[in-house]
Amino acid sequence: MRIITDLLFTDEQQDSILAQAREIASEENVHEPQAVRVFQEKGELCLQVLGQNPITRVRRITGYLSTTDRFNDAKLAELANRTPHMGQGSCSCDGELDAVDLLCKQKKTTDDLSQEEKQSVLADFSKAV
Repeated sequence: MRIITDLLFTDEQQDSILAQAREIASEENVHEPQAVRVFQEKGELCLQVLGQNPITRVRRITGYLSTTDRFNDAKLAELANRTPHMGQGSCSCDGELDAVDLLCKQKKTTDDLSQEEKQSVLADFSKAV
């Protein structure tokens, strides 16, 4: 585990920080702890343990649940031809986004969309309904 900070610490202090970070990681069930961010807030030293995201996106195509790396060509084609739906713009899956997801991810939120982009999304939604 590595320490991310702008503050200076001795080797002994760094060892103490890493020990506390391991304890925090086990108490808070941090998945695969990678680093500990150390910062000062209101005069106190704060530790934030950073880990990997344990969530894997699973797709459901014609009743089968799986990740896209296990799809055959037919399932991948079916995934590519799916109709985009509203309300899916918060996904963090790279390379698996439909048109609306991709547009919303690039803009961060639907509030950042231009009026023309909103019209396009609404038109796509109307076709699907």
